[in-house]
This record gives sequence, structure tokens and C-alpha cells, in this order.
Amino acid sequence: FDVAVVQRANSNRAAMEPPRARTQAEVLVAGARRDIVELVQKAAKLAHLRLRQVSLTMIGLADALRAATPELLTQKPVVVGKLGFTYASVTVLYEGLPVLTRILDVDGELLSKGLSEAYKVPRHIPDDYQIDYIRSRLKLVFSPLVQDFKSAMDFFESEYEMKVAAGFMFGELVVSKLALETLQDLDVPCAQFDPQKLCTLEASPEET
Repeated sequence: FDVAVVQRANSNRAAMEPPRARTQAEVLVAGARRDIVELVQKAAKLAHLRLRQVSLTMIGLADALRAATPELLTQKPVVVGKLGFTYASVTVLYEGLPVLTRILDVDGELLSKGLSEAYKVPRHIPDDYQIDYIRSRLKLVFSPLVQDFKSAMDFFESEYEMKVAAGFMFGELVVSKLALETLQDLDVPCAQFDPQKLCTLEASPEET
């Protein structure tokens, strides 16, 4: 499990006083079935990787964002969403740490059927309007999830009295540019994450 305790000084008096021992702290505890962990270990071994840690999906995404865009996370709250066929969640990061996570209900069968139908364009639709047709159908499919997503954001902004500055979206449902643009049209803050920022490639002149 991951544990993070953050002490913030909100006044000059708090900055002058020595830190007090806290009898309570917010702790995030998670568990997983043994077969799932063993499956991850097996996959890492097949890929010739040395597995050092298994963590929650949203914790992993937060770590990736901290490594790729540290300057953004230190400015204002950032929302991170994950949309899959059977799982969806939204997490708000403040100063790079998750402060709110909400799991969203997903009807995988209904969602898969809706997406399949959304990409079926009738023959009478002109080629120039096919993308707009698909986008309009995707909006109907994503609408219930978007409402839950915005509800979580509204709750955070009300509780912390801060506005979300930016957002990123991950998951199988947003691998296409069209799906990501559709969510943006629905006023969901979700920029495209560039995984290349997580690594640096080095090569000799002979290899380039």
C-alpha cells in the first residue's frame, strides 16, 4: 500500500510552530487477488523485466504524470481519468498527490454495444459528414460517464475551493483521437498524455 502524509502551513503562526504529532493520518490501503499479482509477475518475466513494485492503476498514472509533467502538478489541481470497458475512475491530484478518487459504475456489455453501434455509419451518410455522425453517437455513449466524471470534479472544487486546472485521460476507450476529441467537446478536461516524456533515448552516431 501507499501512504502519504502532507503537512501544509496555512499561516505564519503555523510556519513558526514546531510540527505536532498526529494521532490520525489518511492511509490508502489496497488489495489484489494472488492470481492477478502472479499474472503481472509472469508478464514481466516474459518481457525480461525485473518487477520491483505492483501498485494501483491511479497511483501508477499519478507517478507517470509527476515524472513527465512535474511543473504542471505543482501549480494547480489536475484531474486524471481512466475509461475502460469494465472499469472507470477519476482521481484529482493536488501538489502531485491523489486527494480524491472515485470509482464510476460501468456497464461493460452496454458500453461495448453502444461503441460498436456508434462506429456503424449508414450508407446514406455522405463521406464529409461521417466523422461528425460518429462523434454525435459517441457523445450519447459517453454522456453517462461524463456526468459522473463532472460530478466528482464539482465535489472536489466545492470541498477544496479550488478549480481544476488541467486533466488527462487514459484507458482503452480513449486510445483513438476521435474519442478523446469527443470528451473534450463534452467539456471534459482531458489532454493527450505523451509517454515519450517518460524516457530518454540515447544512441551513438553510428546507430542514428
